Amino acid sequence: MTTVQLKRYFAVFRGGNQWRLVAKIQLKSLVCFCCLGCASLLAQTEVTVAEPPEAEIVLTERECEELVAQLGAATFAERERAVGEILRIGMPLVPYLRKAIRDGGDAELLLRAKATLGQLTSSSFESKVAVFLSGQGDGIEFDGWQTVAATMGDSSATRDLFIQILRGHPGLITALDGTTRDRTVALNAAAQTVQTNFESHKFPTLADGVALLLPLADPGVTLSNSYEKTLITVMHTQMAGLAKDAFLWTPTSKLLNRWVSRSRAEPRSDVLWNAMQWGLSGARELGLRTLGESSDVATLQTAMQAIARFGTIEDAKAIDKFLDDKRIADSPDGIPSVDAGLRVTLGDTAIAAIAVIYEVPLKELGMDKAELHPKLGFLVENAGFLPSKPEDRTRAVQMVRGWIGGETPPGKPRS
Repeated sequence: MTTVQLKRYFAVFRGGNQWRLVAKIQLKSLVCFCCLGCASLLAQTEVTVAEPPEAEIVLTERECEELVAQLGAATFAERERAVGEILRIGMPLVPYLRKAIRDGGDAELLLRAKATLGQLTSSSFESKVAVFLSGQGDGIEFDGWQTVAATMGDSSATRDLFIQILRGHPGLITALDGTTRDRTVALNAAAQTVQTNFESHKFPTLADGVALLLPLADPGVTLSNSYEKTLITVMHTQMAGLAKDAFLWTPTSKLLNRWVSRSRAEPRSDVLWNAMQWGLSGARELGLRTLGESSDVATLQTAMQAIARFGTIEDAKAIDKFLDDKRIADSPDGIPSVDAGLRVTLGDTAIAAIAVIYEVPLKELGMDKAELHPKLGFLVENAGFLPSKPEDRTRAVQMVRGWIGGETPPGKPRS
């Protein structure tokens, strides 16, 4: 009721008690109306009340042990109350939960201790991961991260990749800060896990591949033939996407080059071939080493292709000793290269490799059917001379040896 309406009532009832009664009633209505209006206004207004900060809970060692012991209390209510209290206090009780699990004893206590520990550590881990991935928690760090960051750099992409590796291969991440033996054992275990998953149709990820590369920062870690085959398989599945990744390609290629430079003798030809396909310059160093370690024709010719792709004129001297090698070269399908009237020898492969290094067209050496290749340097199967023209080969050998000796080639040799 408005003030105007109240005045009208006053004008009508001017006599004694009647006036007073009506006035009292209308005044009460006015007060109620105002109270309701204020209540409505307050209901539409958000009021924030600052809560006092929770006091830090400090328990003695004995109190911690007694609280954990309550997980095996006689009644369900007591056990549930203990679980709630432990979850409220949080991480300070983790060591006591782990001790209770190690000590064994009461089955009910053991069951609840394991479940409660799982809730605490899972929640803490995920919270820590979220802060770590944001890059804003300078104090948040995981074991092994500094080793990874030193190799791959610190970026949001490498942090995300690190967490993926930590989830899939936690033991390997821990081993990065351990001993050489720790890293070797963890590396072989990770390779076995990846291989088992692959056989179970669980396809590998880039995190799997990088996990298999990280321990190689330790020169004492030994590689096995099965490990290298597994790594090649993993990287085959990831390379198409990785090569286009502006953030991860550079650091991952450094890891791959480190592996290439340390490759074992057994899968050497496969490693060299894949290194060329993936554009890994470490194939040059491995190729040069292979010339002194291997006697296998297929491996030697692949090494020469790698040197032709990534090498310099200084590397031509290492190939010189093969110029007169008459062993028949292998084609990609494993059949000796004698097609199209050509009889390609390992010596012919050496001539072609040196010519590519000096950037001399192969046709100028009499290799009329020879072809260059953007990734392999040149194709072995066509890098030969016709048997009917042995003089072409003799002249080509004299030319390349002259370049190695200091004569000026017709091309523009690499520095």
